[in-house]
Amino acid sequence: MVCDAELELPLAFTVTPANVYDNQECFTLLSKIAKGGIKFEYVIADAGYDTKDNYYLISHIYHAVPIIAMNRRNLKKSTREFESYLPIKRDTDLWKSLYQKRGAVERVFSRLKEELALKMVKVRGINNMKTHVATSLITMICVALVAIKSGNINLSKSVNSFKY
Repeated sequence: MVCDAELELPLAFTVTPANVYDNQECFTLLSKIAKGGIKFEYVIADAGYDTKDNYYLISHIYHAVPIIAMNRRNLKKSTREFESYLPIKRDTDLWKSLYQKRGAVERVFSRLKEELALKMVKVRGINNMKTHVATSLITMICVALVAIKSGNINLSKSVNSFKY
């Protein structure tokens, strides 16, 4: 999933079988938001996206700054000389402060699981799961829209605040 780190709202998502690694979805997700006309300056991701191909994709294709946690398992396989070319070095305060924004996607996942029934999914099959996830994300966006339009922006991040 790609989320806006400030608004904590989803921008794009994919649903894949459990045997598909996260890093394989980077191109799909970024191309979805780019095709939608959404400009982004940073791509903040967890260690699941730590591949040389993803750094190249983010920095050279989308001209954004990759802020990706290091996957310790990748240290054994390859050299990381490409990191010397990154615009923001990993151990700087700026990198650390940007990486903290990744918590936004975790909060979105938490709300999806706790408030929108993705914790105990009762559907089977990838197409049914895609429908279930899409419906949950649409609900999340609708709640945010209603909260913002009604002047209650502080309620935009919680579906529970609209339950009666």
